[in-house]
Amino acid sequence: MASEGPNSLEDNLRNIEAVNPSALHIEDPFATMPKSPGIPTEKTLEANIVRQARDLKPTNNLSLRLDPPFTMTDFPGSFVRIVQEGQPLFVPRSQTLVAYFMHGWTNPEIWKAALIEFWAVACMTYIGGLIGITVMSFKTNIVAPYVGIITVFLLALWISATAPGSGGHINSTITFAVLLTRLMSFSRGVLYLVAQLSGSALAGGLLRASFGFERMVEVSGGGCKLARVAGSVSPTQAFVIEACCSTALLFVAFGIGLDPRQQILYGPALGPVSVGLIVGLIVFATAGLAPGYPGASMNPNRCFAFAVARGDFQDQWIWWTGPALAGFVHSFLYTLVPPYHRRPTMESRGTVNE
Repeated sequence: MASEGPNSLEDNLRNIEAVNPSALHIEDPFATMPKSPGIPTEKTLEANIVRQARDLKPTNNLSLRLDPPFTMTDFPGSFVRIVQEGQPLFVPRSQTLVAYFMHGWTNPEIWKAALIEFWAVACMTYIGGLIGITVMSFKTNIVAPYVGIITVFLLALWISATAPGSGGHINSTITFAVLLTRLMSFSRGVLYLVAQLSGSALAGGLLRASFGFERMVEVSGGGCKLARVAGSVSPTQAFVIEACCSTALLFVAFGIGLDPRQQILYGPALGPVSVGLIVGLIVFATAGLAPGYPGASMNPNRCFAFAVARGDFQDQWIWWTGPALAGFVHSFLYTLVPPYHRRPTMESRGTVNE
């Protein structure tokens, strides 16, 4: 028995076929094991929780969905700009002029947004006309405080209500400046301007239908009527005031509400309020400057509607060329020193990727 052990072992070893070393595959348990990230910190755990919550999909129709309703107004120059990770902060320059002028005309979402602008301008201008007529009916000498305070609430409410659907411009001064700074497409800008002009014409017609032609002549259609009386401002002076006040409006509107970074810095709620505040302050500052001067309008659509209501388009050039000049001036300054410009010190250190 003692001799059988070694012989049997030798026989078994002899019978084993030679194994090709290249065919020999031994799985290394550490080869496929992911590298350990180490002990997760509190910050890592918090980031994972936020990521998991963001990736969750709504399970019923009552769940809040943020993506689809806001896609059509997610453009720079909107009061509800939705800034998402990986998106540019401003519209890239088009490679060709043809692409810039031809893009977006067949996009149904832009036409829907323009329809919202049309209806919002018509409604807001009509209500603004009613407010102006009511204040004038009191025959008070302190028009500026009433109109200034009312304007703050009127604009803030209307911009907040319109912004999710169209960006909340409801003013050709705003749209023209946004178009010049190329924070919106050319097709959207043109459609907005046409819609706003049409909405103001509708508001003027509704005001005349509500009060009659004689009453509209008596109350100057609701406002924007430069009277030729002693001590009043001249048309040229009114133009200068209109251009300066419109520039101030654009500076505040872009700095808080329309700049692409406003979503990160201030959020979409402060933009409408800031525009209402600046317009209300300017109305308060200019409504009582001189007899027969209605104050700065900063909104060509409003003045056009009141001109339609009273059937008199005298001095309309003031309320259009003043804001237009302001749009060109602000566009030049905004392009020269945009709020999103990089500081040279940061570029020299290589901390900003172009």
